[in-house]
Amino acid sequence: MGELIWGLVMFVMVISLSLTIWAVIDLIQRPQEQFPRYTKAGKSDKTSWIIVLVVAWFLGLGGIMAIVYLIVVRKKMGPVVHDTSGSPADAAPPSVPQT
Repeated sequence: MGELIWGLVMFVMVISLSLTIWAVIDLIQRPQEQFPRYTKAGKSDKTSWIIVLVVAWFLGLGGIMAIVYLIVVRKKMGPVVHDTSGSPADAAPPSVPQT
């Protein structure tokens, strides 16, 4: 019976770590512009969420906080959007008419 409980605890820990890593990777990939800013400090929620997820995992609550981030916060922001409008290297070359 003790082996079953130990296996269940290990399974929950692996799932918790996996969800936390997934949430942190998603946070890192998102540009700062997708996160709201605090009015007084000028800091982004991005940094706060990374700190919360890492600290929560060490306290044993990482899986719960990762689920909150992935379901609530990530859903509100939508897909990862990278701004490529200002990059001249990504612009298409002008078409030259054939004569």
